[in-house]
Amino acid sequence: SHIQSAIAGTLGPDDFAVFVSHSGDTNVVVDCLKIAHDGGARTACITNYLGSRVTQIADIVLLTASEQTIFRTSSMSSRIAQLTVIDVLYSLTMARKGTTYQDSLEKARAAIALLES
Repeated sequence: SHIQSAIAGTLGPDDFAVFVSHSGDTNVVVDCLKIAHDGGARTACITNYLGSRVTQIADIVLLTASEQTIFRTSSMSSRIAQLTVIDVLYSLTMARKGTTYQDSLEKARAAIALLES
């Protein structure tokens, strides 16, 4: 999408972005990954297929192992696998750098609390 491309175009050497595509060949994901990578951002991809286009561009390749067919339950399994990888990345980042991000995390929690009140 245009928004994804615009955001990818703002990324540079101080940024890190993760791109998710089950097939690894979704055009908009591949294009945005290339834009971010060419801008100097460190990039990672989460995909099910080693050798797909995203794996050829990303600095870091994270693979899932799920089957996806035309049926909804199978596409759910690929999303669950992808979200599990994202959750692990978040947990590891917070375990290593939690104090660095504590202020931002508290601001995010406060903003969410406003919505819930």
